[in-house]
Amino acid sequence: MKVFASGVLIVVMAGAPAALAQTPQAASAAPFPAGGPAFEVASMKAATTGLGPYGQGYSCQGGPGTPMPERWTCTNVPLSDLVHQGWGGSAFRYVGLPELSVPGNRFDIVAKIPAGTSRDDFLLMIRRLLQERIGLAVHQEKREINVLELVVAKGGIKMKEAEPAPPGAEAPPPESANRFAETIFNAQGSTLTGGVTLGKDGIPRVPPGFRRVITTHKEGATVYVGRMVSSADIARIASPPPPWGPATDKTGLTGKYDVTFIYDPRTLATQGSLPGAQGGEVPEASDPGLTLESALKKLGLEFHQGKEMLDFLVVDHFNSTPTDN
Repeated sequence: MKVFASGVLIVVMAGAPAALAQTPQAASAAPFPAGGPAFEVASMKAATTGLGPYGQGYSCQGGPGTPMPERWTCTNVPLSDLVHQGWGGSAFRYVGLPELSVPGNRFDIVAKIPAGTSRDDFLLMIRRLLQERIGLAVHQEKREINVLELVVAKGGIKMKEAEPAPPGAEAPPPESANRFAETIFNAQGSTLTGGVTLGKDGIPRVPPGFRRVITTHKEGATVYVGRMVSSADIARIASPPPPWGPATDKTGLTGKYDVTFIYDPRTLATQGSLPGAQGGEVPEASDPGLTLESALKKLGLEFHQGKEMLDFLVVDHFNSTPTDN
């Protein structure tokens, strides 16, 4: 999910409604509980504007835990993003969602939220809205898939234990707790809320002591700077796209860490293999030290190949045109 604020493009990654590395809810909650929480008033209409280059130009703002806890607005938001918000799971646990670029599945929403609504009830409200206004029908099932298991490499971890916040430190804004990562694009030297800046070397400067992930791009490489992150968070950061992912945390680590993770995604540009996977060789990076494997080794971690039964949410049907508000 992409949001434009103060001239800086912030990207909310898949799973944004959940707290950082929160367990997906698709398996534990019924798709549409009978009755249940509902918005006081909600308008949902088919969007008429395009996405723009690279799928940019849509946003959702507000809801519990944000500066607008009693109002939720979405502009030009794709159905895929709405489903991710309503169920709060990983992109690898959804089947049947249309691509962002497919026309006829983007919507404008304005909803009033009852005072004191919890985050969990807010997610149920989104599900109910999708069911009632566009006839969204889904079901849950388990599927066995190939996964990459994140484990501690021989020699042990090399990550730093998380540094505590100094006295009087500025906490990140409340909405940061509902994002997995905040991304800076082409904004060198700009300042984000919570004291985050982008240094002249292209590496974000993130204050310690608060759980947060900031990411940007530097000469083709992807840069993540995490503070107070868990091994599950790192598995999510390092999880490559299909056909290699997803990654699961098998490290057994329980601590919190401060990490800088840099790799060149162009090493994943062909149907090669990742460390621990079977197949061909990984293509060369622009800098041999910027492969996903090398980035993990600097943290004392590595991938092994495995299989896992995962819970999937399957989208069976939806209507492109919402019913009357």
